[in-house]
Amino acid sequence: MTPPIDTAYRMIAKAIRNQLITSPDLVALITQVATKPSDFVGIKIFLGAAPGNANLPYIRFHHVYGGEPTKAPSREIDQLWMVTTVAFDQPIAMDIDAYAQSLLLGKRLAFTNGWQSWADLTKNGEYYNVTNIQGQEAWEIGAYYRIRGVKGT
Repeated sequence: MTPPIDTAYRMIAKAIRNQLITSPDLVALITQVATKPSDFVGIKIFLGAAPGNANLPYIRFHHVYGGEPTKAPSREIDQLWMVTTVAFDQPIAMDIDAYAQSLLLGKRLAFTNGWQSWADLTKNGEYYNVTNIQGQEAWEIGAYYRIRGVKGT
């Protein structure tokens, strides 16, 4: 799925990532240091898919649906985003997802360019999946978040 590339989309993606990195405990769980030159280095929070050189666990997030349904009298956004933890170990995936939920659920994201959140983030469902990554069973645990904002108020 190709997400809509617009200013609001990029702003929300940045706001989600910025909100998640406010917890030093979460950052410590998902930061990778290089053990060889080809390794990914940094905080493992990815928009869309994770790069192949990022070791588990990590967080990925993406736009699910929605956009700017109202353009007059003021611009609004009403979107659903999915934030998912991926880990080889189910308890680790659950712990990281709990951190992510505590940082997002009931919070208002910090927007830019005249946009403001006008409602707290709400959870609109949970996601659980077991998949195969690098020949191993991996857990995907996350939630869908409704994000709403308005421009120019």
